[in-house]
Amino acid sequence: MAYFWVTKDTLISWQRILPQSTVETTQDKASYKVSFVINTSGEMQQVNIVNTSDGNKIPEDELNGVGEYQFYPTAQNISRQAVMINTIITL
Repeated sequence: MAYFWVTKDTLISWQRILPQSTVETTQDKASYKVSFVINTSGEMQQVNIVNTSDGNKIPEDELNGVGEYQFYPTAQNISRQAVMINTIITL
């Protein structure tokens, strides 16, 4: 991601994005497969989060503040190419 886009003003807080009920019910560390698109305007879209232990997908309409994250294009991405990010996070 850092080759094409960097976050504007803040890092992504996945604890804040996940629904509070999901974070509270997780007693041990939980891992999630995360994918999202950074569009040509530097906005996070099409966020998909799936719990890796039980396969439950977190509905996109339950995610908090996704639209608040903005990204700057890097010098290598002067054409503002959209990218898809796939990663695993552990909370």
